Amino acid sequence: MFAIGLLLLWLTFKDVDIEQTWQKIKNANWFWVWLSVICSVAAYFSRAYRWNMLIETAGYKPRFMASVYAVCIAYFANLALPRMGEVTRCGTLGKKENIPFDVLLGTVIVERVIDVLTLLVAMLFLLLWQYDLMYAFLTQHVLKNKPLELDTIQWVLIFTATTVVVFCVFKWIMLPNNAMAKKVRGFIAGVFTGLKSVQKLKNLPLFIFHSTFIWVLYLMMVFVGFKALQSTSMLTFNASLFILVAGGLGMTAPVQGGIGAYHLLVSAALVLFGVAYEDGLAFATLLHTAQMLQIVVLGLLALLALTLMPQATGKKTVV
Repeated sequence: MFAIGLLLLWLTFKDVDIEQTWQKIKNANWFWVWLSVICSVAAYFSRAYRWNMLIETAGYKPRFMASVYAVCIAYFANLALPRMGEVTRCGTLGKKENIPFDVLLGTVIVERVIDVLTLLVAMLFLLLWQYDLMYAFLTQHVLKNKPLELDTIQWVLIFTATTVVVFCVFKWIMLPNNAMAKKVRGFIAGVFTGLKSVQKLKNLPLFIFHSTFIWVLYLMMVFVGFKALQSTSMLTFNASLFILVAGGLGMTAPVQGGIGAYHLLVSAALVLFGVAYEDGLAFATLLHTAQMLQIVVLGLLALLALTLMPQATGKKTVV
């Protein structure tokens, strides 16, 4: 996966004067870069608070800073293997706070579903508001490769094979005396407990606020980041939302930290707003590098802090 990211990075930079790009980054206004980083860090705290709200619906009350540390570690783990962070933060928080892993995983799934829906809503909004730009971006850079066309027989074979596999797995899970099957059933029950957490939220407006606030902070991270380079300093909130969506698509790519994909999509999107490709690439590199350094530093500090934090005594439950 990392090799794919490096290939994308090479394709992005292969026709660019790297020395000139580096000079643009060196001449950046670092006040705005730091402010962008602060917005990103603030989103960690908001995300941790929202996560705690979901966990509390399952009857557990983890310490807030333990959740913050787990979120930081999750982003750090994603640099090693995409999506590994979700498993890692459930494991680290569960071990420190005595909370079942499957329950935490269910709440994380809820979080990710909400984040994906938010990104899709933003894309839909852009399609309605800036249709020409969004259509050009999606067709040229996201949907340029046509999906594999399958004939009817191939679809029937795929459907039949999938049905047989699902049926066999279901029958195995339902075996009453199989110890492993019992563990799988318990795990699935725990995940569903987490998924049902939204229905039991004590303060739904506050949950919605944090779900929105996280993305507002991401939007501000891009907007203040524009100010760091002269070539992007004139861009408005309209462009910020567009770049947020483009960057979000890049970060969801199955490569560590969205490397390569983020640079390619963000620089291509900025061209639509009149920014030269080389300048857009300098911006994407600056913002992405600042984020990666932040993730590494916070991840290492969080690992140390969580290790030194006392183990939770007993089961901390919500009264």
